[in-house]
Amino acid sequence: MSIREPDLAQQLALRILQYKTYANATAELNAITTALASDTTTHGKTIEEPPAALKIHVNLQTPFTNDINILVNKGKAGNLNQTQIISAINDAIGGAHAPGLIDVPFVSAAGALASVTNGNWSGSPSSYTYAWKRDGVTAIGTNVNTYTMVGADTGHNIGCVVSAVNGNGTTVAPLSNTVKGP
Repeated sequence: MSIREPDLAQQLALRILQYKTYANATAELNAITTALASDTTTHGKTIEEPPAALKIHVNLQTPFTNDINILVNKGKAGNLNQTQIISAINDAIGGAHAPGLIDVPFVSAAGALASVTNGNWSGSPSSYTYAWKRDGVTAIGTNVNTYTMVGADTGHNIGCVVSAVNGNGTTVAPLSNTVKGP
């Protein structure tokens, strides 16, 4: 069974309309899209089972979140990826969100030159910023995706924090993996 993104957006819009007076709907949708951006699970054993990464403690799970999670799971079962499902949610609510992280950026090194990928993001980032770190704390380097390691980096762990920017905001990824300074 497959589902098209516009069909999922229509189902989401109808469900959201049912909860139009629910004050926490927007906050819960934002939480779902944020969790979904890094969720790599497929649908559960049944369509009614929410995706594992979107399950909230039973005492905190609301009927609205449960209903949206079921639709998210239908999208996953229908072969939509995270980006398509987030896009369907954005279409359903008539808005967009800051970028959502799907895959953490990755640092590699060739000699003294370290390079970082942007990672994978939902929300169509228009630009990226880079903050190179020594041992996860000391700021080093400039706002570019490469860094030439220096003597002070010898034996230290060098990584990078990448931020993605779009017209709706900025999202900061966690520190990438690290490489040892030369």
